Amino acid sequence: MIAGIGVDIVSVKRMHDISQRWQSHFLQKIFSDSEIDYCTAKTGRAVSQSFAARFAAKEAFKKALTASGNADPLNWRNVWVEHTSDDVPFLTFSDQLREKVKPFDCHLSLSHENDFAIAMVILERKK
Repeated sequence: MIAGIGVDIVSVKRMHDISQRWQSHFLQKIFSDSEIDYCTAKTGRAVSQSFAARFAAKEAFKKALTASGNADPLNWRNVWVEHTSDDVPFLTFSDQLREKVKPFDCHLSLSHENDFAIAMVILERKK
C-alpha cells in the first residue's frame, strides 16, 4: 500500500547559481560527501544537473514522508542518493532517519533534461 508520494522539479540554472554564490558552504549543508564526489566527478552542465536531481530527490522524499504522516523537519544530510553497480539511484538514510523510514520500501526515480531536473519518491508500506 502506498503511504506517500513526493515529486519535485528543480531549475538546473538556479542550482548552478546558488552553488556558485555560496560554493562549498551550500554544497556541504545540503549534500553528503558521496553526493558531492559523484556530482563533481561529472563535467560541464552535468555537474549542475546532477546536483539539481539530488536536491529534487531530497525535496520529493520530504513530501512523501510528510504525506505518510511523518511531518518532522528534515536535515538535508540525513538522506542522500547513492547508486547500485548498474548506476540505478536509490535513497540512503542516516541512523536517525532510518527508524522513521523502516516501515516503508522507498522507490526513487530521477531525470534531467537541459534546464530542469525532476525526482519522484514513493513510500510503500511494507507488508
